[in-house]
Amino acid sequence: MVPHTVSEAQHSEIAKLAQAAAGQQVAARPVKVIRATQIFTPYWKTPVAITPGPQGGTNWQPSSYNPETHMFYVCAQSGVSGYTAHTQAPPARQGNVMPYTVGSALTIGGGFGSNAGTFTAVAATTGRIVWQKRWPEACYAGSTTTAGNLVFIGRNAGELQAYDARNGKLLWSFQTGAGANNAPTIFRRNGKEYVVFYAGGNSLAATPHGDNVWLFSLDGKLGPAPAPGPGEGTAHAGAAKMKNPNAPGAAAAGKPIFAQNCSTCHGATGQGGNGGPDLTSIPSAKNFQTVIDQVFNGGGGMPAFKGTLSEKEIRDVSTYVVQDITHGRVPKK
Repeated sequence: MVPHTVSEAQHSEIAKLAQAAAGQQVAARPVKVIRATQIFTPYWKTPVAITPGPQGGTNWQPSSYNPETHMFYVCAQSGVSGYTAHTQAPPARQGNVMPYTVGSALTIGGGFGSNAGTFTAVAATTGRIVWQKRWPEACYAGSTTTAGNLVFIGRNAGELQAYDARNGKLLWSFQTGAGANNAPTIFRRNGKEYVVFYAGGNSLAATPHGDNVWLFSLDGKLGPAPAPGPGEGTAHAGAAKMKNPNAPGAAAAGKPIFAQNCSTCHGATGQGGNGGPDLTSIPSAKNFQTVIDQVFNGGGGMPAFKGTLSEKEIRDVSTYVVQDITHGRVPKK
């Protein structure tokens, strides 16, 4: 559904991301582009850019198959990711136990919010693309097809759509009021066909949240919901306090922590990635106390790093974000 090639624009951007994460200058050395015949090429020595990344091609089930058209209907996205690797020294022995993680790889770039999406009809016997829809946003839903040659798919902005399964003509679109990141269920009762769909949005894709269950039939009279607002993640359950929340850290020490823990969502330069916002566009990301609380407690779709990172590491990465990414003010030591 998605070609194993990286465009010049994608390669240029992912090269910057990969080399920034590796602590290199952008012009230091070229980043390999992995194409279809090289998708499993190791990247231990040189950062690489590949597509699809871990967020796609297909990354929401199910795809559907229609025995009348002999086609599969696949929702996918052209996520591009950069990879580099680092080694980890074995930790100290703990009694008779030697805990050790074998291998470690960092994913950067890619993501749901900025990827182009495709909804594709594929001939089952030949693998040929019969028709394809290309969207500016990721396609992140499951498809369902019917014996009447309809195929349903949801959109991130809330539209549930029905296409002619034979030729891809759009026949119907209905605003569900929340991210339509789901797959419709079709059933028959008393000789009448129904479509039921739950629109709730998705935290990982940061699509608009809701709690809307829809039941459709040909004689339904209820109109569409208002279009939802912008997407968002899930809020965290509660806040805790750091022991030394006002103490600044070291930006240089925070840079690799950001690369290993934050760049997958925010991009290696902090300008957006896997559904994570562009930190440079958030005024509060210039505020050290706001950033350190966000890293410690999480929220808005971001996990809490308390218990994962030490307080020193949290201070270091927060200092790096404010000082080097958003160019805000960091308290003096």
